[in-house]
Amino acid sequence: MNDISDMTKNTANAALFYQGDAFDASRAKVMGRNVAGATFLGAFLKYANVDQWLAAVQTRGDEEKFKQQVADICDANGLPAKPTSVVGNQNFKAFTDVGCYFLPDPGIGRHTWLRREHNQRAFSFCGITHTIASNNVMDQFTTTFLTPVQSWDAVICTSKSVRQAVEQLADGYAEFIEARFGVRPKLPMQLPIIPLGTDGDLGRSRRDNAAGRKALRAQYGVAEDDVVIMFFGRLSFHAKAHPTPMLQAVEEAAGRLPNTKLHIFMVGQFYNEAIEATFHSLSKEICSASTCHFLDGAQPDVAEASWAAADIFLSLSDNIQESFGLTPLEAMAAGLPCVVSDWDGYKDTVIEGETGFRIPSVIPPPGSGTSIGNAHGVDQLTYDHYIAAVSQTTAIDIPAAADAIAKLADEPELRRKMAAAGQQHIATTLDWAQIIPQYQELWADLAARRVLDAESAPRGKGRSMNPSRPDPFDMFKNHATHILSADDEIGPGTVDPVEIKQLINETHYNVTGGLFFSEDEIAMVLAKVGAGRTTVKDMITTLSPRHAAQISRGLTWLYKFGLITISKK
Repeated sequence: MNDISDMTKNTANAALFYQGDAFDASRAKVMGRNVAGATFLGAFLKYANVDQWLAAVQTRGDEEKFKQQVADICDANGLPAKPTSVVGNQNFKAFTDVGCYFLPDPGIGRHTWLRREHNQRAFSFCGITHTIASNNVMDQFTTTFLTPVQSWDAVICTSKSVRQAVEQLADGYAEFIEARFGVRPKLPMQLPIIPLGTDGDLGRSRRDNAAGRKALRAQYGVAEDDVVIMFFGRLSFHAKAHPTPMLQAVEEAAGRLPNTKLHIFMVGQFYNEAIEATFHSLSKEICSASTCHFLDGAQPDVAEASWAAADIFLSLSDNIQESFGLTPLEAMAAGLPCVVSDWDGYKDTVIEGETGFRIPSVIPPPGSGTSIGNAHGVDQLTYDHYIAAVSQTTAIDIPAAADAIAKLADEPELRRKMAAAGQQHIATTLDWAQIIPQYQELWADLAARRVLDAESAPRGKGRSMNPSRPDPFDMFKNHATHILSADDEIGPGTVDPVEIKQLINETHYNVTGGLFFSEDEIAMVLAKVGAGRTTVKDMITTLSPRHAAQISRGLTWLYKFGLITISKK
């Protein structure tokens, strides 16, 4: 939208809100968002043309973890050290200096109130989507209408379908607001589409792991001419991909190829023991011409070798918790042709007929799930049961999947052709080296918008940054008999003053600390009162007109404990 120099586009920076869990791909039962966060951080350090690395944290533990993770990434990639700073997660000056505050989730609205206290043009917020199906995340988007988010803020959508879902959600809430108040609002922030990325070099090294391929295939009795179809991800029928369509598709393909043995490698971690038992039971029921093996994705050596051991990648995702899907990118980077559902982010990343095959998916029409949404909205359905209910009625075309698997299994040359195309697609489009500059271009665009765009809901003079958290002395002013005024007279106290240090240091005198007077200021007030009666206005003029609000609080505080008197003129 704006004329931004290439220099600015290439050097825009952001403070990264760092919570260790969001950037940790080594945790137990790792989720896609953990992998996305960890790989993003590594890629940002590697490819972002910035003069410093800046993180904002809430805890000292996260500060130490960030520094260690940065050091580990630099050591592993031979990156030169850069100035690295860690600040508190409400450091307004640091965010202003760098220009953007990046959050690893879409909930930017709740953070924008603090900026409104100071200067809404000072910097931009930038979030990113992961799953958007939970109550919490949906609320984060709809409540954005009631937060001071600006047009120079953004939430990155990782796929076209995710942005469409967010817009659908927002439009429904805007319709509700219009019905109540006669005005139809629009989401104020930008919703750019920037996919996640992957490490092409890592993918190629995985594919070149000949020793790992040979050992893992031998471990599971896979002959050289056998074909391995691999699923890689969480092993959960309700929260990732139901195994039955995948098992049935491979079994059907195996029945067409009597001279080629097909193996399924299910690589991942089970959600729980009951789900593990279900997967094993289904594989025994369905697989006869094909053979299914379950590999522990929590074992790094097994997980890494599986990319080399496989010949075809399979993922028939059918779940709304999926919003992008990293594993097809990893598969293409590792030189595997993909057979994936035509679903969510897969639709954007796997090129039909070139890097693999996208299998049609079918869901019921709008209006069929109103009762499901209602039940989830009032907590009659947990999140797991909500996404399961939707998944159970999301169908993937099993015959079409079987056709694709059989074709790839029977044509080694097609596999090689699609593998090469996939690696080229990653290198030119989906490698983190191509993605990180898109983040910086976005941040530069947001900086230009801060200068040019109109400000939404400027803060009124003397008003609280958040109208639902107003000045208590305004909201509750009618509780009191009298409101302190500039003409009120101040005189000596009616009781002997306590030690000033005690007044400052004792919790029962000074619960919050720092909201009233310092020791020296108390002495000044008492000295002025001791010299003769004065007014509130004169006292403020003597101490500091710039701090009238704090002085007013301090005077009523001293009055409360009998050190001064205040009387209405």
